[in-house]
Amino acid sequence: MVQIREASPSDYEGMLSVARSLPEWFNEQGLREMAADLRTHHGFVAVRRTGAEEQVVDFVTWLPRVGDVNLVELTWLGVTPQFQGRGLGRRLVEAVADRCGQIGVSVMEVTTLADSVDYAPYARTRAFYRKLGFRDWRVDADFYGPGDDRLVLRKYL
Repeated sequence: MVQIREASPSDYEGMLSVARSLPEWFNEQGLREMAADLRTHHGFVAVRRTGAEEQVVDFVTWLPRVGDVNLVELTWLGVTPQFQGRGLGRRLVEAVADRCGQIGVSVMEVTTLADSVDYAPYARTRAFYRKLGFRDWRVDADFYGPGDDRLVLRKYL
């Protein structure tokens, strides 16, 4: 059975373990950045229970936008390969949307590689967010380096 709940510091290693299982999306630099961010970002985890044991199988983190009380940024999301396609990523994003409603936030934003970057894993990432109702907001050319454009997507709640 998989349950969604708020992340706690005791979940950080499990969240990083999920990210390590996804090398197509998380390189060493990304893992270092994520490890630092976990201390200050909010999050939800999907955990699988086996008796009294819990294992983090998916996660999402988010952060209110400084200077804009109506916007939160999804900062990290990872779904363990064997749990992909089961709707857990959607449920995690919905958990953030529900929290946004509770705190009076009306916009969620997420960034990823733009369509101009030919890399299949991120084509799937963009399709995932678009399927959840996120719409392209802008493209930041060369944001990650020459030819590595960033796409900013937004969802209005």
